[in-house]
Amino acid sequence: MVAPPLVAVSYPAIVGAILLAKRKELGLSQAEMADAVGVNVSTWSRVENGDSALTIEQLASAAEALKARPSSIIEVAERKLEELKMRGIATGANRSDLAAIAAMGAIPLAGSALVGVLGPIGALAAGVASAYFYAKRRANDK
Repeated sequence: MVAPPLVAVSYPAIVGAILLAKRKELGLSQAEMADAVGVNVSTWSRVENGDSALTIEQLASAAEALKARPSSIIEVAERKLEELKMRGIATGANRSDLAAIAAMGAIPLAGSALVGVLGPIGALAAGVASAYFYAKRRANDK
C-alpha cells in the first residue's frame, strides 16, 4: 500500500489564510487591504499565500481593517495550527519554499486551498468583532 502524500503548511500560510478568509467575509478587495496595510497588491497577495510575513505594525493595520484585534488573529492561527497537527498535517514556523516542499514529496498548502482545509474561521468573525467594537466603545467613553 502506498502511503498518502505528506501535506505541509507554514505558520505564515496559516495566518495568510485567516486574513484571506476574513477579508473575503467582509467583502474587501486585496487592493483595499494592501492600501490599509501600506503595501502593494502583489505583496498583500504574497501575505495571503504565506510567501511573505507581516511586521507587527502591518498586522495591527490589517487587523484594524478587518475589525479584529491582532492577538485574535494569532489566537485563531494557534488553534488552527493545533488542529492541523492533530490531523497529521506537517506544520512549520518558517515560510516554506514550495519547490523544496515538492522535492520532499510533500504537498504545500497555502492561500485559498488552505482556507478550505482550515475549516470555519468563524471564531475570528464572531468573538473578534465583538471584542473590537467593545474596545472602540470603551475608548470613546473615556
